[in-house]
Amino acid sequence: MPEILDQEQLENALRDNHPENARLEERIRELEAENQSLQSKLIEKQKKELAGLESEAKFQAMFNQSGVGVALFNLQGKFVEANPAIVDLSGYSAEELNRMSFSDITFPEDRETGVKQFLDMLEGKISRYTVERRYRHKDGSTIYGISQISMVRIPGSPEPFVMAQVVNISEFKAIQRELREKEKKHKLVMDALGFGLWDWDIAGGTVYYNPAWAAIVEEEAVDPAYESWESRIHPDDRDRVLNSLNNHLLGLTPVWLEEHRLKTSKGRWKWVKGQGRVVERLKNEAPLRMIGTMADINERKQVENTLYKTTRILEETIQQAPYAMFIMEGSVGNANLLIANEMARGFMNQFAAEDAGGRPPDPTELGCHLYSYIDGKEITSERKPLNRALAGESIKNERFYVLDAQGEKIPMEINAFPVYGKSGNIVAVPVTLFDISKTLEAEKDRLQMHKLEAVGTLAGGISHDFNNILSIIIGHAEIVSDEVSKDGQAYQSINAILEACLRARDVVKQLLDFARKAEIDLKPMAVTPVIQESLTLLRSSIPANIEIKAQLTAKNDVVMAAPPQIKQVLVNLCTNASQAIKGRGEIKISTDNLELSSPWPGWGEDATPGACLRLMIEDSGEGMDPAIAHRALEPYFTTKDVGKGTGMGLPVVHGLIKSMGGFMRVSSGRKKGVKVEIILPLAKVKNPAKTVAAKERPARKAMNVLVVDDEKALIATQKVMLKRQGYDVVGETDALKALEIFRTNPGQFDLAIVDMSMPGINGDAFARELKKLRPDIPIILATGYSDEATMKRIRSLEVDVVINKPMTRSDLSQAVNAALKRHA
Repeated sequence: MPEILDQEQLENALRDNHPENARLEERIRELEAENQSLQSKLIEKQKKELAGLESEAKFQAMFNQSGVGVALFNLQGKFVEANPAIVDLSGYSAEELNRMSFSDITFPEDRETGVKQFLDMLEGKISRYTVERRYRHKDGSTIYGISQISMVRIPGSPEPFVMAQVVNISEFKAIQRELREKEKKHKLVMDALGFGLWDWDIAGGTVYYNPAWAAIVEEEAVDPAYESWESRIHPDDRDRVLNSLNNHLLGLTPVWLEEHRLKTSKGRWKWVKGQGRVVERLKNEAPLRMIGTMADINERKQVENTLYKTTRILEETIQQAPYAMFIMEGSVGNANLLIANEMARGFMNQFAAEDAGGRPPDPTELGCHLYSYIDGKEITSERKPLNRALAGESIKNERFYVLDAQGEKIPMEINAFPVYGKSGNIVAVPVTLFDISKTLEAEKDRLQMHKLEAVGTLAGGISHDFNNILSIIIGHAEIVSDEVSKDGQAYQSINAILEACLRARDVVKQLLDFARKAEIDLKPMAVTPVIQESLTLLRSSIPANIEIKAQLTAKNDVVMAAPPQIKQVLVNLCTNASQAIKGRGEIKISTDNLELSSPWPGWGEDATPGACLRLMIEDSGEGMDPAIAHRALEPYFTTKDVGKGTGMGLPVVHGLIKSMGGFMRVSSGRKKGVKVEIILPLAKVKNPAKTVAAKERPARKAMNVLVVDDEKALIATQKVMLKRQGYDVVGETDALKALEIFRTNPGQFDLAIVDMSMPGINGDAFARELKKLRPDIPIILATGYSDEATMKRIRSLEVDVVINKPMTRSDLSQAVNAALKRHA
């Protein structure tokens, strides 16, 4: 149903309605007044003429020719004489009327009308009176008339006569009925539309309001003063509404039309729509009368406001989304954008056809007319995601590729679904697009991490047995090396065996470190002394044609780390750098401090801002292609020849740095060398413990050592090593039996060397039992592999030294000296 009528309908309705009806009734009253005046004048004239008539013929001529129905009655109401106008009005002939009374042609219901006035006239209280009555025509029809009744005295007549002058108003009554019927119909229409009607008498300053208008403002009777309406207008709307109204009154606009808030009698603000037009003006164009309507649009405004808020929320959600998002409508091959954020438009502009001719891109062109792939196969037109969504299919987390302007494949993930209207047709298709390049990289990294965890699990499972085997080989090789001449081939072969075993040990350690299977005990430490100590070793192992330059300028170098791991980082990186230099060159090692206010580009989202130490190792080698430099941290990736590298150097360093809470970045270019940047967060301590290199001390003689290990060959090797250093050794492969030996005489042993992993009882439990029997017994725990949980158990014990397998004779000697020193 429409809210308002057009102006022509409005004016017709208003003219047909109450105000015009009132004007018609007013006109009728004017006619009645004129008729009464005419009748009075006629009566006076007739009186004068009757008084002065020289002949009855002249009076009769005037009586008969009068356009007003005139009848004379006696006091009993009987017709005495009726002029032709009365004959026409009643339908009866003059002869018939002379046999009838006035009441015979009057409606029975109207016969009593005017009786009181008639009596007053007889008593002389009034000279005449006027009544409206219905009269019965001879043919049965109803005649409406206005009658003026007066007393007439005729000379020579003993009693007065009653003269009735009757005006036929039947036509006016018919018009009035028609108007009332129209008014009723229009009222029903206006009530149905909810329209309030108003008629403003501008000169008089009053306004007529119909009941519907009053109902809108929740009033029973509305103050007709114009100021009453003006006072209801909301303060925020008043200037706008009154200005537009004034412009219309001045004739500047054809119609006045405003939506504004109006205050009801209950104090509520209600949105209304006012419309009107000046319909009468003076010759100088001054407005006299203005009519119009008012519609209650409060509910519509609430819906509009809700819709606006919902739309704005939707628009902002789409615009602020961190991914491409848009909504389209239309059909396959003829789609239009309803809304799209900047990222979506960027995608479309990037992938739009070159021959688009400047037109807005069709959203289906994204991944449609360009090459698009799913599972490596080009998509046919009907299978392209957006076309399928337009055809009614929901697309969920579907991945495909598009080619950008440079021909590069861009991995995308799309979600799209059709939205149906009331008629069941598709009215819109919301779409989200993700560039999942980083996601795929992260998935690749996670997959690689799972692989590494698998490698670490495998390494952890075999490391104990493998390190035991290496310990036996290393031990016997060192024993044999003492028995052969240092100038012979046998000595060289034994050294080759030792070197191979140590390399094998390092490979296992790298696997465990990289997979984070090895526990690192982090403590606050100054890095500079460790770097300086490592440089001494590096200068003796790196070719003389390579110069090592150190610029250790960091004022604060205290980080949470472990000295062996820092040394391993330096050795691995400097070894890689030296191998990359062909001929003469240099390796530069530098430190400085920096404050990270936010993560550096390329460092990853986990980089924590704050005070940091930066360690940089740069070489003057050939460098790497930037396209492959980003793979330098991948396990087993190497640019070295087969047999010259495992591809674990940088990944191991990366793993160590991450375990210390740091970050690492490799940058390079052809002929530009390689730069490795390491960021370590500064430790929040004031006085870090100083790193002191362990010194060997001579073995004490005549001491008994208990060696417990499930490997018989390893016990034999350690026996030989320890005996050559002057110790007496009791070896046992059965841990429970060894415990009984110790229990029988705890004081006979000066030291116990216990394997961590043994059948029956683990090394930590064995050490705990020894401490129960003799709390001051020095204990060395030897382990081929220890995870974090095991190291936590070891730290809870009063174990003096933990030594890793495989061990050399020197490792064993230093461990024994350190354990005995603690109890010296």
